[in-house]
Order: sequence, then C-alpha cells, then structure tokens
Amino acid sequence: MSRGGVRGVVCRQHAGTRWDSAGRIGSTCIAIFVALLLAGCVALDPLPEANLSDPGWKIWTGQAVWQPRAGNSPLVGDMIVARHADGEIFVSFSKPPLPLLTARANGSSWWIDVVERGHSYSGRGKPPGRFIWFRMPDVLEGSTDIAGWEIEAVAAGEKILTNSRTGERVRMIIDL
Repeated sequence: MSRGGVRGVVCRQHAGTRWDSAGRIGSTCIAIFVALLLAGCVALDPLPEANLSDPGWKIWTGQAVWQPRAGNSPLVGDMIVARHADGEIFVSFSKPPLPLLTARANGSSWWIDVVERGHSYSGRGKPPGRFIWFRMPDVLEGSTDIAGWEIEAVAAGEKILTNSRTGERVRMIIDL
C-alpha cells in the first residue's frame, strides 16, 4: 500500500474521535490568535488636526535642541507645545519647512510621527513614558518628577531634559 493510502486509512480511523476534534479546536484557536494578532498590529490613524486657535488651548513656543540618542547629532528647531483644557496634547518640533516630530494625545489615544527616524507610532490609552514629548506640557508647567528623566532648569524659560539610560536629551528655550 502506498504511503498516501496509509494516511487516508489513519484519517478515516480517527474521524469523529477526540483526536479529530482536538485538531479542529487547535486550528480554530490558531485562526483566532492570528486574527487578533493582525488586528492588534493595525496602526491607528493619526488624530484629527488640532486647531490651536480654538479656545481652551494653552500654548508655549520656542526653540529646542534634540539629541535622540547618545552619539547622535543634535537636531535644532522650533517647538510648539500645547495643552487643551480637556487634556488633549499637541507638540510640534520642526525645522521650517520640515516637521521633525509631531505628537498628539487625547484621553483615549495617542500618535507620534518621528520623521527624523522615519517612524510613526500610535496606540490607545495613555502614551508610553518613553516619549518625553507627551510630557512637555507637564515640564513647562513646573513638573520635575518624570520617571527616567532628569530635568534641569537652567534659566527662566530654559530647561534641559536628560534620559541617562538612552542618552536622549532635549534642551528647550521657551519664548517668555
């Protein structure tokens, strides 16, 4: 008997048994797992554009020097940081006319486009702590307690934020 015939006999022998059911259950579980994995990997669309001229926004403008990692060349540009009364956050770091980084967050989702690295990240809920940009309004309002970051007030309107683990550093000078 050919090898293929043996397989056919074995399959017919176990059809309807617990082995056959286990195979179908396993296949179903794998299919559900793959579907959930793919659904979780879908990037969220960026948040709708912020209209900073609407009432309720507190806005800071200035310049910044950003060194994404130790050993990287620093990037110099203009910075806009804004927080709406409802908690929404907008941050733009650019070298006109080119945006280098844009970050947005509201109570239910967040999005950051890091053009310098060629990446966009997004998610639901609170933004991850690794992106200091979402904490800029807190820093500008006087917060000095941000996990993993050392914040130094150099002069009026000037602060240096340093992450000693990654070497990331942001020096900002806010227009007063």
